[in-house]
Amino acid sequence: MKIAVFVNKEGITIPISNDGIVKVYYKEDNNWIVVKQIDLKLNEEMDSISIRNEIKSMILLLEDCNIFVAENIKGISFTILEGMLFKIWKVKGRPEDFLDYISEKELHVKKETMKKVPTILPEPIESNEEGKFHIDLKAVLLEYKNLTTKKVLLPFLENKNFNELKVICGHVPPWFDDLNINYKSKPIAKGDYQVTIYKN
Repeated sequence: MKIAVFVNKEGITIPISNDGIVKVYYKEDNNWIVVKQIDLKLNEEMDSISIRNEIKSMILLLEDCNIFVAENIKGISFTILEGMLFKIWKVKGRPEDFLDYISEKELHVKKETMKKVPTILPEPIESNEEGKFHIDLKAVLLEYKNLTTKKVLLPFLENKNFNELKVICGHVPPWFDDLNINYKSKPIAKGDYQVTIYKN
């Protein structure tokens, strides 16, 4: 398991709104070692596009690490990390004081999740018109709390031949924009949204 931690020069976690260093830790022979360091240059004067580009560049360098720790994470940074399915932890202190705790908690959650994952993932249903599908994503996520929008929709979007997919959801998943998905959304009753995705 790898854990990315955002720290200052003193090695203490800081909010992800300032310049700092992302240190990627890996446990080897019961010791946490730093296997990668990434400079992250952020400040409150940056516009949203610059912040988004900086965070995305950092994520690419993290490769197979999907756990991210900082003193505080909010705004665009949080949205992007959450959309890319990172496990986000907000912790203040030195990595050596909390890495074991986070590792144990994440392993426990992973084991519990594997017990509850359905054998066959719910997928969109084809309507009477060829190439048109629909899915009530909100209902699916209520029934299977361990699933995410990405786990349900991405396999369909990548592998299924379709013209149009209508999705009922509580919010438009932020990763739609990150992956340049062609869609239109409109609010419907009770604060939900209907999102129509078109094949690129």
